[in-house]
Amino acid sequence: MRQDNATDRDPASLSGRTAVVTGGSSGIGEAIVRHARQRGARVAALDLEPTSGADLFVACDVSVEDEVRAAFEKVDDALGPADILVNNAGIAPPGRFTDLTTRSWERTLAVDLTGVFLCIREALPQLRASGDGSITNMGSIAGRHRSLTANAAYAAAKGGVIALTRQLAHELAPERVRVNCVCPGLVGTEIIRRNVPENEQADLARSIPMGRFAAPEEIATVTCFLASAAASYLTGAVVDVNGGLL
Repeated sequence: MRQDNATDRDPASLSGRTAVVTGGSSGIGEAIVRHARQRGARVAALDLEPTSGADLFVACDVSVEDEVRAAFEKVDDALGPADILVNNAGIAPPGRFTDLTTRSWERTLAVDLTGVFLCIREALPQLRASGDGSITNMGSIAGRHRSLTANAAYAAAKGGVIALTRQLAHELAPERVRVNCVCPGLVGTEIIRRNVPENEQADLARSIPMGRFAAPEEIATVTCFLASAAASYLTGAVVDVNGGLL
């Protein structure tokens, strides 16, 4: 296991560790990148759009096997092997089931579920070598209950992410790789602004027991906690961060 003085003093520190955040250029992913760097990690952001917020940006479509493989090779070369993987990349098209096309269904599952599989598979040798590897998958209230702003394909993919998390937590625990899942509720990102008409957003926020959307930073703090030594005995957890939505 890698150890350093900062981690010994502060179990929530990520000092000396390499983190890979998919979908790291905007929204929740951007907040995770920023928060992980504040906690001392070297951070690579994998996304389709560039960002200046990470130590390394790698253009990558997580649904494309060759791009994922090349991305993790670049991370290893530039920052060292990954200790932390955050599978945050995703798409959330709106609409009802009766309007859902086969093409949209397949694309959503390709990014939101297959992309998680591909990134874990590629990162796993690096995470095993770490001796203290951590994977955090971004689920959703859609996978726990139902989707409030996106379509059925999104809900199905996020349900799959939760099931994959639990399965891998069991399989990888003996190899000192922890696997957890964060399930946000409604977060004030571009997805809300795109999927919910502006005149309906205030009513939607009021439907949350806490009376507001989450800030991306509120999801980022939980995600980085799960990656830290402060959560060293936590694996297979599905953590709801939803303001009381049940």
